[in-house]
Amino acid sequence: MEVCQRSFALGTLALLSIHGIQAGHTGVTPSLPSRWIEREAAGMMLISSDMPDDGYAPSIGNGFLSGDAGCPPDHQISGSCGIIHVGGVFNNRGVPNRADIPNPFAAEVESGEYVAAAMDIELGIFYQQWIVPCGTTDQVRVTTSLYAHRGNRSALVFDISLGGDGHVQTPIACTIKLRPCSGTAPSFQSLRDFSTVQVSDGPVPAFVLTVQHMEQPPVWSQMPHVLPTQVGVAYTPLPTHVTLTSTDPTASFVAAFRTSLEAEHPGDPSFREAHLAALAAHDVSIYESATADDVYRAHTDAWADVWQGGVELEGNITIAATVQSSLYYILAAVRSDWPFGLSPGGLTHDSYEGHSFWDCETWMFPNMVALFPDIAFSLTEYRRLRLQAARERAWHHGLGGAMMPWESALLGFGVSTWTDADEHEIHITGDVPMAFRLFHDMQRNDTWLRENAWDLVRDCANYFASRVVRHNATGNWTLLNVIMPDEGAYIRNSSAYTNAIAAETMRYASFIGQTFGLPTQENWTTIADSMYLPIIDINGTRIHPEFEGYSIKVRPYINQADVALMQYPLGLPMEKEIAVNDLLFYQERSSGPGTAGFYTGDSAYSIAWLQMDNRSAADAQFDIAFSHMDLSHFNVWREKNFSDGGHKNFITGAGGYVQNYIFGYAGLRYNRAPAAVGMTIHPYLPPHNVTSLKLRGIAVAAARVSVKYNADGQFSAELLSGPAIQVCNVDSVCQVCVLLSTMCARCVCCCRNVGHCSACVLLQRS
Repeated sequence: MEVCQRSFALGTLALLSIHGIQAGHTGVTPSLPSRWIEREAAGMMLISSDMPDDGYAPSIGNGFLSGDAGCPPDHQISGSCGIIHVGGVFNNRGVPNRADIPNPFAAEVESGEYVAAAMDIELGIFYQQWIVPCGTTDQVRVTTSLYAHRGNRSALVFDISLGGDGHVQTPIACTIKLRPCSGTAPSFQSLRDFSTVQVSDGPVPAFVLTVQHMEQPPVWSQMPHVLPTQVGVAYTPLPTHVTLTSTDPTASFVAAFRTSLEAEHPGDPSFREAHLAALAAHDVSIYESATADDVYRAHTDAWADVWQGGVELEGNITIAATVQSSLYYILAAVRSDWPFGLSPGGLTHDSYEGHSFWDCETWMFPNMVALFPDIAFSLTEYRRLRLQAARERAWHHGLGGAMMPWESALLGFGVSTWTDADEHEIHITGDVPMAFRLFHDMQRNDTWLRENAWDLVRDCANYFASRVVRHNATGNWTLLNVIMPDEGAYIRNSSAYTNAIAAETMRYASFIGQTFGLPTQENWTTIADSMYLPIIDINGTRIHPEFEGYSIKVRPYINQADVALMQYPLGLPMEKEIAVNDLLFYQERSSGPGTAGFYTGDSAYSIAWLQMDNRSAADAQFDIAFSHMDLSHFNVWREKNFSDGGHKNFITGAGGYVQNYIFGYAGLRYNRAPAAVGMTIHPYLPPHNVTSLKLRGIAVAAARVSVKYNADGQFSAELLSGPAIQVCNVDSVCQVCVLLSTMCARCVCCCRNVGHCSACVLLQRS
């Protein structure tokens, strides 16, 4: 499906026709298993009659390990197919890249009639089904399933079973032939990214893989040399033929992946060499002694614990499934007990070499804060634990504080293939502390703010304070020689967004210091209050220029939202006229020749419009998202909606898309004032016949609360866990204020444009 233009001036029916978004349409046939049909109808499963091209297969991941599922239709293995990645494991191919490990279960049934493939986007399980001949008896159904175990992060599980909806005849015995996706069995020898030592060649082969070229600190760094990362792998091999019977209808196979990165202390011998392979083999033995049902239940129970938070939609199951799948693909790449960041291509793909940069903090992290706070904490830990590298980067440039890396891998130094970005795209040094600010706005854990966040926020503020210079014409403070979010503009002076986020970072550092009596720099607020953010007139329209010297002639089109980011997510106060002009002026320039169809910052436009209660403008921007999903298969995201689609499994786009629901249409905002702990909801229903929206398990301080509203104007709230909280429903402006307070009068502290409460309900768990 090619949708190459970003002009969506179409009616709803035309838009739905283009993208195949039909309310209540499942596209299923009676031959599918009833369980699949039920799961699809619930918006929890995606079903396809064929496998998509390489790159668009769904991810099976648990945040520690991840890979593509299934075989491509032409069996031409390339890209990420047949590959497993372990979070944090990189091999330096000029710059660190995710290190490719063969997937021992990249296989499928060789003969028979293909029924369909299905991805369970709640439980992270990929299924395929065939109808195969079985001796002289009638044909039978054979189903394979593949999943990365959410409970035991090291385990990859492959099951092959007879039957489905009562198709097994008794008694029966069938021999099923399996075919590797690549045509030959996966080999752990002669790997591109690892040297290999086979530790065991018995029934459970075990290997130690050592990365060929380890990322090392730069020569100017004071950090010590780093030992090469190792991975221990053990698995039960897939035979070429599997015999299944009606009394023993399932065969299970398990692989385990352990890494030296799990050691509490680097170099711990119990997590290296043969010991590491023994750990993997031990994990396999545990699963071999359990039943397939027990392994499955432990996996689904672990996912149920993760899914305390979520977004539920009614009225259009197809739309609901796009939200669920977007969240799942992000969660497949991250977990609370493995703090190794998020990359634009997730953990499955080597997109952007698997590096973490602002995509994590700006587009994916806010969803984790609202729905999965333990995972959000792990993402803050990724940055905090690498602060020393950022400090050394600032020192190397003769500056103070900490210079966050534009792209980072294991150690926290800048490792981008585009070295200019590592040197000049410094807004990341503001993006990270702004993410920390959002986390504290939700969590309100002052101990975390002082002991975990303060050093990073302070050092980022000091970096900006040491780098600013006076603007020649006005005397304001500004930043020179920077690359902005609109990267195609290259190196410029006085980027509006970079200046704005630098000012906000210094203000936030000053706020923390003053609140908790911590030492601050007097010039933080002085600089922030005098940052250069001019207004210019272009053809009678007053706007913020993207950079010094900006004009339509100089930069007629832009790569992605840039100036608009000052409104969302930064929340910079400005005149409404300027805010409207900025959005109107720049959004139409985010869709020109050579830039059309990149989905990164586009979601900022729709959320900013909703902040100003302009529903029609928001909907038009929101609809761009659907051309970036492979809706005909498994809703896998692509960076571009033209040509080859660019980077696949583009969870940066997934993150921005989900933010449209949480922070856009639901209008969730966490209060920042110290005396008003809580959040506001400013609800709209999303387009395309969505009749209700529920934010399930929103995190607010120590509580988890669900809120739901519908097309009839009904609003409800339910406390799921934590202390009793008060919900003030302000009907006059269709807003909701949730406070950790006992006085309804305090609702005025957090509800925008409201001076009273029309209804108060104390929520307590039953």
